[in-house]
Amino acid sequence: MPISFGVPQGSMLGPLLFIIYINDLPLAVQGCCVELYADDTLIYFARKSVSGIPAQLTGTLQRITEADDLVIEISNTRLERVNKVKYLGVLPDNTLSWKDHIEYIGNKILSRLRVLRRARKVLPKPTCQMLNNTLVLPLFDYCSPVWDSCGAGSKAYLDKLNRRAASIIEGRSIGAEELKSILGWPSLQARRNYLKCVLVHKCLHDIAPSYLLSEFRCAHFFHGYNTRSRDLLRPPFAKTTKYQGSFRINGALTYNTLPRIIRQVETLSEFKMKLKRHFKQ
Repeated sequence: MPISFGVPQGSMLGPLLFIIYINDLPLAVQGCCVELYADDTLIYFARKSVSGIPAQLTGTLQRITEADDLVIEISNTRLERVNKVKYLGVLPDNTLSWKDHIEYIGNKILSRLRVLRRARKVLPKPTCQMLNNTLVLPLFDYCSPVWDSCGAGSKAYLDKLNRRAASIIEGRSIGAEELKSILGWPSLQARRNYLKCVLVHKCLHDIAPSYLLSEFRCAHFFHGYNTRSRDLLRPPFAKTTKYQGSFRINGALTYNTLPRIIRQVETLSEFKMKLKRHFKQ
């Protein structure tokens, strides 16, 4: 296949030139959403029913090939419907149960706990705690505002893995109540709530990604009365349990549980500091 465009692999300008080349891709399509992330492009449709989406997707891909002279087989290749898909390290499924994602990160955590167990034989406890903070905890936290609506069984499984990490570091079995009293570790749910509140704060102060800035509205946005709840967030009405667990609603409800003195903080650094104190109590 003749190549008309390209950049040297590994060059300093390569990523920038590629972004310049691909950045106008969303202009070639309409009626769908396009997310660009480095060399990963996601085209998706949000509909109440899957009927009609295959035809729309085929038409969109055809417009992209015509606009950018890409060689993509469409008509002779069947677009397979899958029940789960991995995107940027997150594994959503077609029922939004997040079981596949919990299993996915659980397997990664188990492999790193084996590394931690071997390291504990030769390293002191403080160093192993640093290893846990570096290797294991990020897996518990990554994109947790998105999948925090997973079931109680999935959360219990993650809590079990967290206690296993504590047991490896301490050299003995650690119960759930000892995580905070002995090690000073907050619960995983407290960590997830912390991350949700931080992201909500960023949305309210225009320092979050643009597609999140309009997700939350305070009560005073809808009326001008000086009520005690005027600075609380008003989540949209949710008909389904799945929607109730979404970040748009669950994030607002979690944020509303914070003391008013924390919600009124303007700067992100001060908000994080007071929020950590709140969840450590």
